[in-house]
Formats: sequence, C-alpha cells, structure tokens
Amino acid sequence: MKQIPRRNPLLPADIAVQVQEWKILGKPRQGGIDWNLASWAKEFPEHQEFFTELKKKNLGLLDRNTVHGVVSSCLAKGDLEVAFLVVMIWGFGFRGYGRFRSNKIIEDKAFKSSLKKTVEALNNGDLISAYEHLIENGPDGLGCAFGSKFLYFAASKKMENYPLIVDSLISTAINNGGLGNIAISNLKAAKYVELIKKFHEAAAFYEIQPDELEELLFTNVYKIYTSSDWSVVQDSELTRNQKMAWAMLLATDIERKSHSATVSRTFPGGGQYDCVRIKLFKGLDMELNLNGGIFVHSEMAGRFDWSSAIKLGILKTSKRLRGTEGESERAGPSASSNAYVWLSRALIGNAEIDVDDFIEWEYLSEESKSQLEQRFNHISISKRIWVLYKKHQICGLLDYGRALAIDSAGKQTVIKEDSNMPYEMYDGPDLDA
Repeated sequence: MKQIPRRNPLLPADIAVQVQEWKILGKPRQGGIDWNLASWAKEFPEHQEFFTELKKKNLGLLDRNTVHGVVSSCLAKGDLEVAFLVVMIWGFGFRGYGRFRSNKIIEDKAFKSSLKKTVEALNNGDLISAYEHLIENGPDGLGCAFGSKFLYFAASKKMENYPLIVDSLISTAINNGGLGNIAISNLKAAKYVELIKKFHEAAAFYEIQPDELEELLFTNVYKIYTSSDWSVVQDSELTRNQKMAWAMLLATDIERKSHSATVSRTFPGGGQYDCVRIKLFKGLDMELNLNGGIFVHSEMAGRFDWSSAIKLGILKTSKRLRGTEGESERAGPSASSNAYVWLSRALIGNAEIDVDDFIEWEYLSEESKSQLEQRFNHISISKRIWVLYKKHQICGLLDYGRALAIDSAGKQTVIKEDSNMPYEMYDGPDLDA
C-alpha cells in the first residue's frame, strides 16, 4: 500500500476528496472561455488578422488544449508577443480590463527582453531563471497569477517538473486544505519551484497529471466564488456506479467530520427505490436513490436532485447537510471512513477489488450466510461486514469496522492509506455564503 508523502500541501484529506470526486465524475475538464474579438483587435490592431484566425478555432472558445497548440506554434515561429497575448486572452476572458492591462505590460520597456529570456530558460529546463526573468525582474503589472499562466503554456510537458498556474484560486484551494499558506503576491522563484515540485509529487500519488490536479482545484474554487461551473456534469450522464461511488465519498467526508455516520443499502417502496442510506446520530437521515433523487427524511421538504449535489460538490454538500457552513472543522480518519472511501474507489475500478454493488451481511438469508462462512472460513465474520458484488456475483467482503477488504480468493487488504491524511485541517470559509 503506497504511503502519502509528508509535508505536502496538496495532500490533505479535503483535496484528496476533491480528486476522488473528479475521478468519479469522469475527470471533467475545464471548458473553453469566450472572448471579444473586436475589443482585442481594437487594442492591438497590428494583430487583427491573427485574432480573426484565432476566433475561428474551436467555435471561438479557448480551452487549454487550444491555447497550448497556438502558443507552441507561435513560439516555434518566434512570435513571442502573440503567444503572450493568446495566454492573456484566455486568462482574462470577457473581463474588459484584460486588454488594457495586457497592453500596459507589453509597452513596458522590459517586456521583450524578459519574454525572450524566459522562453530561452524554459527551453533549457531552467524554471527558476524563467520565473525570475518574467515575474521578478520582468515588466510591471505581471505577477505570479498571469505570469505563471504563460510559463505553463510556453513550457514543454516533457520538461521535468514543468510549470503550472498558481493564481489566487489555487492559493485559496491550498490554503483551505490546511497544510500550506501560499501568498502569490510575493511568491519568489525558489518558493514557486518548490510548490511546483509538490504538485508533481502529489499528482504522482493521486495517479493523475500535475496540470489536471491544478485544473480541478481551480474549477472547484471557481464554483465557490461564482456559483457557476466551468465543466458541468449533468445528472443524466452519471451511471449508477458513479452515483454509488459519489454517495460513499459523501459518507466518507461526513464520517471524518462528524464521527457518527452509518451507511447502509435500502430498497424502500417494495424495491421500487434503490438507495444508499447515510444516517447521523444528530438526526440527519438521508437516502440517495440511485434511480431518482436524494431524500433527507429529517428535514421538511428535504428532497433534491443529484445534479444539485454534484454542482455543489462533496465538501460543500457535506457542510450544508451538517449545517456547518462558514465554520472551520477538524477531520479525523477512522476505520469506517477509510473503508467508505476505498469502496468509493472500488466502484469506479480504482481499488484492489472491482465492485458494482454491496449489501450488509445481516440482510442475507441464513443459507447464504452459511455458504459464505464456509467459503471465507479463515476469517472472523462480524456484523460490520458488507458483501461485495460484481455482475450479481460475490466478489469479496468488506469489514468496514476493521477497514479490511477480502477478495473472492481470500486475499486480504488492510485499508490504511487514508488514515495517513492529516487529522486536522482547515476547511476554509464558504466564499459565497
């Protein structure tokens, strides 16, 4: 079982939950931004022909892949200023002041030489020098937030510890996680590079790409700031397994922060509903219907759609259900929460056993229990056992009281990696509350 790297601000439990949620939802990517061709062409008339051709790409929407391709092409031809402007257009979007700020940066006497030195340093794999040339000693008005955007798009992903975007949203995501305190207004080159290495280290642990980690953190904080979404996942696009995995991840966060959640499978209405039930001793009793909506039995009119919960995200949905918005919280992993998050991974094929359903031991018939006891006679079967299924066939057991998974061949896996998550972290304020 891999261990979590220590002293890494990208590896608190709340960020790990966001990564797992992103995987459950099919790894949605940041959407393209629209931009005003006429305004940018008016500000930079010498580049009007280029802007016109740029607006024809991808229906005029600039997404990360498009920007990467255009910037790489511009740099290959030596069109450094145009490459820089493409990044600024993407970064500012429809914010009207973007073109004025970009013009001010370009007119600075240090712009051309610093940009040239920056690109040369990136080509040589020297990220510290690139950052110093562009951001510390470069044109006035270009800080880490937008300077790092250029570094990201201008660098090759073959570069070791290639640069990433570090702006106010990324610093908020890291600071809310509780293991770091990033202030981008005075972030020096050495600290930036150190942070980038932490991103790469964390991404390797999460088994995703470093820029995917940066992107998902950016989009999640962006949703909190604006109550909107860069990449909307519709309810109809989620499979039954994705919903069940999301429900188990919600149970994980509730368990970590309330230490009182119990999870079960229920089939109310004579089997008409197929639910994951999460219950708290304080009175929260909810059923997440895999075939319909989500019901909170302890609240008046307590029903909402999956799409609403998905839009808010695991962390904010958990806080809202528990009534803790705006409060700082402490989270403590337990055997149960470790087992819940393991099952969440298993449901999307990212754990030791491939699972598509589970049911509590106590609901099995006596005959089924007897057969399973004979089959797994080498282990002690307690009441806190879930039977795991794949295509209606038993594929293993999960002892969530001891955080122990047993596959059909009897191989045991002690689920402990999530217990290495920090016991204390600051969840941060609800920025739109």
